[in-house]
Amino acid sequence: MNTMIRILGVILLPLSLAGCLSDSDNGRLLKSEAGYLEVEPVSFSLQKQGAEPYVLTSSTARVFYSFFPAAQNPAGKPLFVFLNGGPGCATTTNLFSMNTAPYTLDRERTGGARYATNPYSWAGLGNLLYIDAPNTGFSYNVVPGASNFDVRLLEFNVQNFNPFIDSANVIRVLLQFLDAHPQIQASQVVLVGESYSGTRVSTMLNLLLFYPSYASGEKIYKDAALAAAIRRHFDGVYPGEAVNGVYPPATVARQFGRQILIQPEISGPYQATADGDLFEAPGSVIDAIAAATGTTYTRCAPLDTACNKEVNALVFAEEVAGRDRYIYRKAVGWTDEIEAYAMLGLLDAGVLSAVLEQDVRTIALMRPGARTDGYRYLRDAFGVDSDPGVLPARQAQTLRLLRASRARVAAALAAVPGGSLYEVLGMLPAYDDYLSGTNLLVYVAFMLNNATIRGYPVSPDSSPLYGQLFLENLALVKTFLTDAEFDLVIYSPGYPVALKMYPGIVKAVDVKRGKELDGKTGSFRVVYQANSLNVVPTPEYVDIFYPYYATAGHAIAAEQPEKILADVTRWMQ
Repeated sequence: MNTMIRILGVILLPLSLAGCLSDSDNGRLLKSEAGYLEVEPVSFSLQKQGAEPYVLTSSTARVFYSFFPAAQNPAGKPLFVFLNGGPGCATTTNLFSMNTAPYTLDRERTGGARYATNPYSWAGLGNLLYIDAPNTGFSYNVVPGASNFDVRLLEFNVQNFNPFIDSANVIRVLLQFLDAHPQIQASQVVLVGESYSGTRVSTMLNLLLFYPSYASGEKIYKDAALAAAIRRHFDGVYPGEAVNGVYPPATVARQFGRQILIQPEISGPYQATADGDLFEAPGSVIDAIAAATGTTYTRCAPLDTACNKEVNALVFAEEVAGRDRYIYRKAVGWTDEIEAYAMLGLLDAGVLSAVLEQDVRTIALMRPGARTDGYRYLRDAFGVDSDPGVLPARQAQTLRLLRASRARVAAALAAVPGGSLYEVLGMLPAYDDYLSGTNLLVYVAFMLNNATIRGYPVSPDSSPLYGQLFLENLALVKTFLTDAEFDLVIYSPGYPVALKMYPGIVKAVDVKRGKELDGKTGSFRVVYQANSLNVVPTPEYVDIFYPYYATAGHAIAAEQPEKILADVTRWMQ
């Protein structure tokens, strides 16, 4: 089935009203813009040995994006593509709001205002594209009869929510955006993924680098239409360079050859196991938190297989010690508070128009009349409408923490001020909404769906597949990996331990943290087993750029925006 993507819902402002106008090399203008790219239903299949292909068709996804050209010479600059994680978390409420875009909505840096000009904008380095993954942020899905509960219930399943279709549709949006902007169509692309988007970026890069394998059915995910779209894009970027009708991985990497991973989930269950073991080791960071707060940390009993060491530690940190698991030097809820503050600004039509540099009333697909078949939830944003007891123990406990975070954010959003999108554009049904910071039902659907029940290894939390994709990509892709001192959700010392759990690929991982060296940049080397990669020539080793953030937690751009900007600047040179 051919998949169509259409640019919809965008009416560009007159030049006199738009911000960030820049001359391109062909005389046309690149300017800030925002709107929706619609991805029509996609037919794909999942494969596993001994089973017939599991054929699926996704629903229509309306994916929200915002773009800002580089401050100078945009046609000659790379494109940074920002993606947040979860799965189910919005890019708009996180990386967009927290000190990478031309404006900031970070309450710690706006001086009491809802937004301010951002002195740490990455627009000095290149063009900036922010994408809310399907059914997160301002993005929403569409299905005929969405007002019917039973119709919506069927939507939260593998056909719409798994790492492959999610990543494939983000690629579709990205390629369509590039091909619609000839000034930067061939620009170097830097994928910037935070948290779960470490998995998303790994999957995206693997789909791009090895796209013919995803058309033939030899991989777990088969999507011939995506492979054709990738091929068409490179026909425009590198005409005549295909070898036997295929663009080799090294050629693809000329454009998609850099990734910035901010406190990323890379290897799913291996990372969780590594973190849990480190948390339970004598004298661990969790012991230090317990000592500092005068609380008692109870480890999992040796024979208690139902107790997940990683989540047990996170539950202790938040519910007993009262520390924020995303930045444990802060009290519980700090991360939720800064996100809620940003969301209040984004829900203000005037503020949103200012930070997008576009009047939101001109974005047609944001209006209620255009989304009569749109949906986000089963009933409303405040629950999951699903018994967490059906989830595996680790995911059920994680959902419990996420629900507590969502409740804190909801309390802060209880009184949206005047001038909101609800007043300016109109009300939406309870199962839809303009903005979703964290869509819990998306998280549930990724973790438990018809494919995971049938034994397909697609859950990002229980399948080690995505770490293998990361190691394959690493042979071709220059990588920036952050090391934040105060993050428990993605515990940096767990990275090397987890990667060593791929002994068929990894011979050794040699790491020194920045705190052990100059306090700024560490060293991180992955040594490969000889001839362990069958998709590309196996390097002897790969060095990863590994900057250290001494005061930051999970959201590094919120805590140390000046340093991550300086580090990215140095790495890009």
